[in-house]
Amino acid sequence: MRKSLVLILLFPFCSYGSDSTIDESTQISSNSNMEVLVYEDTTGTMINVDLTNKKTLVVFWADYWGICREELPLLEENLATISENYNVIALAHSNKDSTMTWVSENLNGELEIGFSTSELRDSLKIIGQPISIIFDTDGSILLREYGYVPSDL
Repeated sequence: MRKSLVLILLFPFCSYGSDSTIDESTQISSNSNMEVLVYEDTTGTMINVDLTNKKTLVVFWADYWGICREELPLLEENLATISENYNVIALAHSNKDSTMTWVSENLNGELEIGFSTSELRDSLKIIGQPISIIFDTDGSILLREYGYVPSDL
């Protein structure tokens, strides 16, 4: 009998398609009401975002991935329309210097840029990028999309 070797390639930093198995009860912190998102801004200050006033779109990205480099300018281009219904934050999990260089060379400065923390990535099970998550005003996840930001926001 002939044996075959099957290789499975894992691409931990870039996935495509919807995550249809998301647990809708996933929350963003250990607080019981889950109303705050915490990230680091471009100056190193920790920012607490109140999620209770509007749904929030958070895009996890990295400046070294081609799909992310394509997505962020498109997101910023459509920011006026998207921000009518959503707070929008782009959280990088890449080197600050290279990220900020890329941002200054490729974006207009309208998109809110920050850096995800390891605690935030762990609590949301962020294992790659780009990943777009829409949070409801109670902190629950309404949508988790791998790849490009959904165009039907």
